[in-house]
Amino acid sequence: MPGIWRYKGGDEKPMEIRFLPDHKAVFKGGYEFYNPAKWYFTPATAELKLIVPKMKQNGFKLFNQWTYTGLKTNPKEKTIIYTLHERRICFMGYFYEKQGR
Repeated sequence: MPGIWRYKGGDEKPMEIRFLPDHKAVFKGGYEFYNPAKWYFTPATAELKLIVPKMKQNGFKLFNQWTYTGLKTNPKEKTIIYTLHERRICFMGYFYEKQGR
């Protein structure tokens, strides 16, 4: 699961979320004020948990419009939960695609 997920640009400049092997997630090119974040992946369920400790609880409301993609949030635990059926995730309204394998 570690790797780089990239928003290629368009409405905003290109941005990345880097999922590092030590379960640290780092934002580059945008949203750096949320660094550091953490991630955990469960292969059996294809569930990716992104924990963003610096995000305020009301910031999670933005994600409600993408629940149709299988996305869930837990504002109290500051967690965004993705089910990875595709090689892309939505963060703050931008779709990031997995780079490489």
